[in-house]
Amino acid sequence: QLQSIVGGSVGISNNNNLTSISLPQLQSINNSFIIFDNDNLTSIAFPQLQTVGDYVHIFKNPNLTSMDVSQLQSAGGEVYMFDNDNLTSLNLSKLQSVDGYLFIYNNDNLTSIDLSQLQSIDGPIDMSGNNSLTSIAFPQLQTVDESFDMSENDSLTSIACSQLQTVDGSFDISENPSLTNCNLGNYTNLCP
Repeated sequence: QLQSIVGGSVGISNNNNLTSISLPQLQSINNSFIIFDNDNLTSIAFPQLQTVGDYVHIFKNPNLTSMDVSQLQSAGGEVYMFDNDNLTSLNLSKLQSVDGYLFIYNNDNLTSIDLSQLQSIDGPIDMSGNNSLTSIAFPQLQTVDESFDMSENDSLTSIACSQLQTVDGSFDISENPSLTNCNLGNYTNLCP
């Protein structure tokens, strides 16, 4: 069973009849991890994947309903997950650090995101246009090295960042018409 990809990337794209991807024993990818434009893909399973040396891009898989990357702990580049119209939940509960952008946006049916261990983002965070998302919590997040953007999430009622201390860029929480609760805890420092 394949456990690691050393000196290379995983790229899976433009496979119109592909319905599922599974690498159940893969633990590490030294470079990038990208899955996009697979029109009939419904399931992605990398249940043991812990580290990606560069970026993680999963986007424009319109029929994707299930994604297991629940053991992912770190990404050495940006994490982009967008335009996965039928994805309903995203478990990134082991993810501790992102060395780049964290963009999760325009996933129309996404109702829940678990980022309960995320501590630092070496770049901006953007969670916008997830119209079914009702709440988002970052209980361990302390620093965002660029901008913080939570906007245009129509069903979002709650944002919780109880340990957030520093955002080194612009800070935007806007156009969330259902938002009633915003807990920014220890947030004290905006660095323009």
